[in-house]
Amino acid sequence: MKLHLIVIIASSLIVSSAMALAHNGDADDPIEQSKESTVTRAEVIADLTIFRESGLLALDRNDSVDPSSAEYKAAEGRYEKLREATRAAQTAQHHENSREATVVASKPKSVDQAQQ
Repeated sequence: MKLHLIVIIASSLIVSSAMALAHNGDADDPIEQSKESTVTRAEVIADLTIFRESGLLALDRNDSVDPSSAEYKAAEGRYEKLREATRAAQTAQHHENSREATVVASKPKSVDQAQQ
């Protein structure tokens, strides 16, 4: 009986110490290490919006997703086109807001303005 009690206590201690170590976290644990994000919150929201608008979100909510289906491939194509359009718009906006933005052409003056 005494041996049985010692075995139970020892196994309880081993299990509890293992659980404590598991919650401790290791400095080398990639989940615990925080990395600085390479995208902004606005970019993530924009990508989610594009994902939703392309139809991929609705397809991914189904129980079984067939990435080789025509419907899925069409949604992927729409997603890629929307991403490229968004990326082009962001690039244009970045260049507009930069100090290097210069006017390369101006509207021609009207006849009335040219005579003044």
